[in-house]
Amino acid sequence: MSALPTRISDGLERWTQPVLDAIQAISAREPKETGSLEAMLWYQVDSGGKRLRPLIAILGAEALGGDPSLAVNAAAGIELLHNATLIHDDFQDGDTVRRGAPTVWKAFGWEQSINAGDGLYFVGMELIARSALPSDRVARLCERAANRLAQVVRGQVDEFRLKERFLAGDGQSRRPITEIEYLHVIRGKTAGLFSLPLETAALVAGVSEAERGLLAMAGETLGLLFQIQDDLLDLIGQKGRDKVGTDIAEGKPSLPVVRALETAKPADAARLLEIVRKPRVDTTDAEIAEATGILEDCGAIDYGFERVASLAAEVRSARTAAAPLLDDLITAILAPIAHRLPA
Repeated sequence: MSALPTRISDGLERWTQPVLDAIQAISAREPKETGSLEAMLWYQVDSGGKRLRPLIAILGAEALGGDPSLAVNAAAGIELLHNATLIHDDFQDGDTVRRGAPTVWKAFGWEQSINAGDGLYFVGMELIARSALPSDRVARLCERAANRLAQVVRGQVDEFRLKERFLAGDGQSRRPITEIEYLHVIRGKTAGLFSLPLETAALVAGVSEAERGLLAMAGETLGLLFQIQDDLLDLIGQKGRDKVGTDIAEGKPSLPVVRALETAKPADAARLLEIVRKPRVDTTDAEIAEATGILEDCGAIDYGFERVASLAAEVRSARTAAAPLLDDLITAILAPIAHRLPA
């Protein structure tokens, strides 16, 4: 994996602990054995992750000329909102491992995982509301957070609707999902929580409405890039889940699968569809490897890398004072797959 840009690595070293301290100030740590909301919250938060979303808010505020310390509470809230979505997503997808450890629903039960995700949403919103900013900016920040959360939930709903349609049929005929439909889903479920940190940074720094809008659009594109990168990493790398290719086993219409069903030879497309339509528990490692081979052979994985490169260029074209930070964020996000990116 490529090394992180200095701005990102130094930022993580400087700001991760203040973010965790802000969370602890509102939700005291309790051991897992208690099974309390606080125990589940810290079980999830302590599992790690990239911590990119809170860092975007803090470093973004600094890049725009604001005081980064004023972004810490909101950044901590955003980290909890993100983790809330992961708790619910893991249960909905049936994932038993995240970041190398049992998921919350496996560790505490599915019923409590719903409560945990709900709890993290509200604790996260409370942290955002505690931001040390003028009241009109705090109100605007809370409005943007609620709006982006609704965007994420709509995206999650749309993903399951798309997946149901994708998996329907007799197992032989193609029911292709278009790339436009795929992008619509990920613009909801992933892009919203990349726009929110940049909107937060803009509000902390007090930049113009036009600049806030520009940053929000850059954040959405950054989110699309992140999700396609995640699709690719599931196929060629290691995401801290129980195995490579879990998206295939889950029957998710990821970008490479969508592309392959449009471009692969009919026999290969039919076989790919047969594999992804199988129940997750019945999908073997050999079938996942076979499906991945089809994606490689028809160029669908290479196409994913091309789309990532195109989206990266789009983000880098944004004319904003945060442009150097956006460039470093792209490098950090793409580090796990940098070896496969087009020259």
